[in-house]
Amino acid sequence: MSDEKKNVFDIEEMAKKTGLKIVFIKKNLGIPLGECEFATVAEVRKAYFDAENDSDEKEILFEKWAELSLQDAELVTTSAEAEIVHSLSPGDSYAEKLALRKWIELSVATAEVEKALDYCFSPEEEQLALTKWDEISLRDVEAAKTVDEIEAACNCARSDSKAEVLALRKWIKLAETVDDITNVHLFCDVGSKEEELALKKWDKISQKDVRLAKTIGEIIAAYEQAHEDSKARQLASDKLLLLIETKIASIANAKEAEVVFSEVPEDSASGTLILKKWWLFSQEEINLADTFEKAKEAYKNTPNDPILKQFALEKMATFFGWVKEE
Repeated sequence: MSDEKKNVFDIEEMAKKTGLKIVFIKKNLGIPLGECEFATVAEVRKAYFDAENDSDEKEILFEKWAELSLQDAELVTTSAEAEIVHSLSPGDSYAEKLALRKWIELSVATAEVEKALDYCFSPEEEQLALTKWDEISLRDVEAAKTVDEIEAACNCARSDSKAEVLALRKWIKLAETVDDITNVHLFCDVGSKEEELALKKWDKISQKDVRLAKTIGEIIAAYEQAHEDSKARQLASDKLLLLIETKIASIANAKEAEVVFSEVPEDSASGTLILKKWWLFSQEEINLADTFEKAKEAYKNTPNDPILKQFALEKMATFFGWVKEE
């Protein structure tokens, strides 16, 4: 047997007698699979899906697809590019895994890594994504300078993560209004340190609002916005009572009584007291009216009481010659 005949390898005959695919034999014996005319992932991917199932051509196209995908994965520089390469790579290939890893590593926003997490199927990939997510969140929390920025960072952080806890505490610190602090309070677990801090800040803000309140309406608003059983509510109650007492003492006529009555809750003890003074001043004003215009004004100033309204109406009628029958 000549040397030339020794080097002839009849792979087709071997495949025929063993039942193995030629592509399988070549791959395992280190023999090149052959040339593939396609130069891009899009081209070879389309050709792969168009090729006949279980054919040697399909095997060759798959190898080329994986090869080109790996080249693309190695060249990506952004998470967006890595996401595209991942979506176009053969399933469960090294290229797909590399693209996923780069997708995670190159992410600069939590939304990017959160999306990549949906494609993590191994504990290692999942841990890589979670670690990156926390890294981005911690960066965003540290960079936040306003309530809106820290709220956004908190919303994007993983639940119960270190980043979320730090975000909540910074959010509480940056809060300046009742709306700010009530929003962050919604995110605090009942009985947690964060809830304790939020309630203290809430009371501090509410006490400031009470001190700044000048009118009955402003004090009532500050009271209603304060947390239940807070020191701010007690301060508001005390200040409201003092202001109402001062206003009641200063009422000099029915019109003034009407104005003060409109500022307080009707069903309160203060409301009842003011209404009584209003009634008495109205009665006096009607009695003292010595012209039709004064009687008309007295009628307009009376509370919504049928007895007083009738009394004022009768007083107006006297200026037109009406005399009440005994």
